[in-house]
Amino acid sequence: MKENPTLFKEMKSWKLFTQTFGSISGAYVELIEYDSLAGHEKCHTRLLKDKEFMKIYQEAMTLIDTTTFSMSAWEPVT
Repeated sequence: MKENPTLFKEMKSWKLFTQTFGSISGAYVELIEYDSLAGHEKCHTRLLKDKEFMKIYQEAMTLIDTTTFSMSAWEPVT
């Protein structure tokens, strides 16, 4: 991200957490913030076309237990 920030320009923030209680203790939770779902889609489409990112992504996916993987879209409560 630091070496090629234009790939991630729609991304407002990115954080990685470990879950301490509830569901699967010790699981990793990745939280990525965008201004909109359209921003996420634009960034994701660009990343899928980047060879260097895809190499890292594919390697990371081999480390994930697919039975515990999920993806959600959240919206702030105001």
